[in-house]
Amino acid sequence: MTVDEFLEELALTPRTWRLTNAGRLRSFNDAAIVRARTRGEDVWKFCQCPVTAVAAAKLERVYSTGHFSLAGRHLELVQEDIDSIVVASDGPAVPTWPKRSPLRARLLAACGLPADLPPPEEKA
Repeated sequence: MTVDEFLEELALTPRTWRLTNAGRLRSFNDAAIVRARTRGEDVWKFCQCPVTAVAAAKLERVYSTGHFSLAGRHLELVQEDIDSIVVASDGPAVPTWPKRSPLRARLLAACGLPADLPPPEEKA
């Protein structure tokens, strides 16, 4: 799978996307998060990065966000492309992230978000 094919699949993935306070692009299962919070569980298992979300939708397998390399390989992405997608989706949370990333803009657009969307404000 090429990056262009990946972005096409991402656009078709039935998810709600938003940025975390750190600027990471993630999909969240809001209902599952509410249930987890009421039970005192870790809510991060109910969010996915773009790579794991596409793999879940296309391959019908659930991957945690930390298993993005495995998910990407199962999508037949090359490791360099997997890494580029993850760095672009994590954006400002990655110290070496370029401020103007064309791939970041394309990821946001594929998720139905404005390409220049800033991360939410940090809460004190």
